[in-house]
Amino acid sequence: MNNGDETKELKNSGNYSDRTGSAVSMTSENPDNLESNGGSTHLAKNTRTKPIFTSRDSETFNSDTLSTFYITVGGKPAPSLTCAGSLPSGISFFDNRNGTATLTGKTTAHGTTALIFTAKNSEGLAVQNFTLSVRGR
Repeated sequence: MNNGDETKELKNSGNYSDRTGSAVSMTSENPDNLESNGGSTHLAKNTRTKPIFTSRDSETFNSDTLSTFYITVGGKPAPSLTCAGSLPSGISFFDNRNGTATLTGKTTAHGTTALIFTAKNSEGLAVQNFTLSVRGR
């Protein structure tokens, strides 16, 4: 913008949001009224985001059958995942170290188990209450 006194003011502003709905507002100004070289201004959006669970909060396995459920989480950097609670005999939890984890195995147990999944990265953490049901064949 030419101020009419042979100085120029450069301003850019914008509001952005990422796929999780987190708002990012950016403004850049040239308070010293330095002359623009005609180049464009590039604003880099913060791509680091808090974890958010994208998989459902319950699953049913059949007794005496090999079963697998994938826990998926968004967030950057990819969150690490943990599981709290007592897994049925024969069922294991694995953090795949890429924002996903796996519940897998074969059990003869029947019933319902309450688990708590936690996803954590440098931007924060998310907690999901999860119900694993095992029904007889």
